[in-house]
Amino acid sequence: MELCVLPGIGRLFLEGNTAVAPLVGSIYLGGATLVMVLGLVFLAVGAIMLATAIARSRSFPTWAGLTFAVGLALWCPLLPPAVRVADGFLIGIGGIGLAWTLCRAA
Repeated sequence: MELCVLPGIGRLFLEGNTAVAPLVGSIYLGGATLVMVLGLVFLAVGAIMLATAIARSRSFPTWAGLTFAVGLALWCPLLPPAVRVADGFLIGIGGIGLAWTLCRAA
């Protein structure tokens, strides 16, 4: 939704139509927010299930699965950039550990 609507609102605002500024807040209300929140909950549940499966398999390092899953479970686009970078770092480190194990096994 943002991708389609915000550029248009921005153009109108830059053309001098300042009455469109309150529309930005209305983008984040309604069904789209519900879908995003449900998606984030399902992502967190899936990450926990993934970490559990990795730990039980004993084929992958538990630290890598746990790090990857924690990064996914805590990921939220509404958080400040520093937190999102930390989440990306956790996902990346865990993913590298999992990929390294897969490459060594091949």
